[in-house]
Amino acid sequence: MKKAVSLLLMLTFLITAMFADTIIVPTIGFSHIAGKNLKNRTLRGSYDVFDNVDISWGPMTIGLGIGTINKNGFLFMWDNFASFIGKFNSKTSINTNDIESLLGATAGSVTVNDITSSNRMTGGVFYETNLMFGYSFHPVEKTHINLALGLAMGIGKFHLTIKDIKEWIGVSNLDDRFKKSKYIVLAGIPLQFEFQYYFTKQIGLNIGIFDTIGYGAVLLFPEVNATYTDAGGTKTKKQVTVLFGKGFMNNFTFKVGPVFRLSR
Repeated sequence: MKKAVSLLLMLTFLITAMFADTIIVPTIGFSHIAGKNLKNRTLRGSYDVFDNVDISWGPMTIGLGIGTINKNGFLFMWDNFASFIGKFNSKTSINTNDIESLLGATAGSVTVNDITSSNRMTGGVFYETNLMFGYSFHPVEKTHINLALGLAMGIGKFHLTIKDIKEWIGVSNLDDRFKKSKYIVLAGIPLQFEFQYYFTKQIGLNIGIFDTIGYGAVLLFPEVNATYTDAGGTKTKKQVTVLFGKGFMNNFTFKVGPVFRLSR
């Protein structure tokens, strides 16, 4: 991983050194990361009791981009973003037969009182890196309008480590320690629009949006609170389960910050 990052840094600085202007863009903003009808994939046998899930997360996002603008308008940027905090929402669709099997309930006797998944996004961060290629328009003096698209990869872990994953694969019963855990992955094509106004030759203001549209996955551990009947009578139980949803996701981000231009 370190070698890959080092190589990418070397390539970025090499490319920027070849062209007219190098720009550095620190930003702050907010994002909306969402996925609809993400299909559940079986990871843990009987604990996979859901058919699909919708997710929505609105974190704060900070970023740093470095790139170049050639005299003919060619634009290249390497953008990096870190998203954290914000409220996480999920809406699940439970499979009746699967939850009956997990609880050992009599057929048709399960009443799901509620399904909860922690909406706190602490203990981690979502990181996305984008390689952008496009064109910079210069309609009037001191103004640039940048349009670009590229490739993106994002990953986020919250209250979850590789050690945790190995442990819950091996344990006989999922417990409460996993309720806050989340894992998010997104790979896709980002589309970006930026407006830049330069107060001086080297310093300006950058306002932009981008939307990464692609394929992603989310790992959650919802707690199912259910009332049911078995051979011992009527019972109520809270059971931690696992949900691994995969499908189309997107990350829409608004960002603002200064832009610094270094001219050759």
